[in-house]
Amino acid sequence: MFYEKHSHVFLLWNSGYEPTGEIRSLQKHTFTAAARQTRRMRKMFFHAVLSKDISWFDVNKSGEMNTRLTEDVNKINDGIGDKVGHLVQNVVCAVGGLVIGVAKGWQLALVILATSPVVAISNAICSKMIVSLTSKELSAYATAGAGAEEVLSSIRTVVAFGGQEKEIQRYTNNLVEAKKIGIKKAITSQLAAGVMYGFIYGSYALGFWYGSVLILGGNGYTIGDVLAVLFCIVVSSYCIGQAASHLEAFSVARGAAYQIFYTINQSSAINSYSTEGYKPDNIKGHIEFKNVHFCYPSRPKVQVLKGLNLKVKPGQTVALVGQSGCGKSTTVQLLQRMYDPQEGSV
Repeated sequence: MFYEKHSHVFLLWNSGYEPTGEIRSLQKHTFTAAARQTRRMRKMFFHAVLSKDISWFDVNKSGEMNTRLTEDVNKINDGIGDKVGHLVQNVVCAVGGLVIGVAKGWQLALVILATSPVVAISNAICSKMIVSLTSKELSAYATAGAGAEEVLSSIRTVVAFGGQEKEIQRYTNNLVEAKKIGIKKAITSQLAAGVMYGFIYGSYALGFWYGSVLILGGNGYTIGDVLAVLFCIVVSSYCIGQAASHLEAFSVARGAAYQIFYTINQSSAINSYSTEGYKPDNIKGHIEFKNVHFCYPSRPKVQVLKGLNLKVKPGQTVALVGQSGCGKSTTVQLLQRMYDPQEGSV
């Protein structure tokens, strides 16, 4: 009765019923811990981005940072959150099913275990294909959404040049790509699920056939023993495949965490949060540029300032005049210390 009871528990877990007891408590605690950690990551990442100097933003796009703050952190949350609880649940279910099945009837258990690798591999492949196609589908919708956001934010320009039909066609083309991926995802997932359940039902057929042979052969088996061993081994094989699918989420979370923590740990030449340095009691307003050389990080081969020397006395009015690109705005930005010169001093 103990083994039969626990085999039914395994079946309930994988038939839509929610886990109870220690497993549910573990999932709750992992979800809470993941939410707290991702909240702290978002705060640290946003603080780190705001502390960067302007030269850092010249080579890193603000839209990319917004994506990392949302999507990448969500991937980390997915990897350290409920997936951990599901992995523990599937591992415990798989190990418990094997132990109970072998203890109840080792002969039948070994025969059914011969088909377990096929069931586990088919389940893992099915989950991986669905995750991959879902990612492509979301990327296609994200591309369409980004184009729509760009058009709506510049709607005056679009209307002024009569580009409504062109933008509608561009948005439609992006949706067509998402539609194709969605159809492919639906067909692939259903075919993969059919193959997976075909192997599972094949395991059932093998178990019932060999179980009847053991019962009729007088090996001490009853119909209850056969059912307990059969369901325990098959369900444990299914759980092994489910556990393998969660490993991909951990790999994705690890890749996303690398970029997040690289940005957090990256030091900035100009830290606006720093409290160190000389703090004058009063400022006279005497400005002097001494042999300043400067080029922007996004264009390191283009020299904007070449040995600039300039003195501005307090109260003096100075006008910077010249053609576009000669360094007028750059001089003001150096004065505001948005950048530091490569050579010389301000």
